[in-house]
Amino acid sequence: MKVPDRHIRTRWPASGSMKPQPHFLAICWDATAEDGTPITLQAMLCKAHRQVIALKSSSARGVRRQFGESCDLCHGRDPTPLPHRSE
Repeated sequence: MKVPDRHIRTRWPASGSMKPQPHFLAICWDATAEDGTPITLQAMLCKAHRQVIALKSSSARGVRRQFGESCDLCHGRDPTPLPHRSE
């Protein structure tokens, strides 16, 4: 019997369906506010929206061990501004 790869995590629905459920992960990225000040934004996102942010912002990074039940952008919620981290 083949053992599944531990690095692949798939959430299966409780209904017993074999279709995997989407993953919602928190990511943050650096942006610029309307007044020109640097800000860091954070949001819980689906895979499609994580890809969009990653293509637009090279600073996009995952937030360790933060999982959610829905995508902020799909539901019309704005990303949360955080104190900007300077590197």
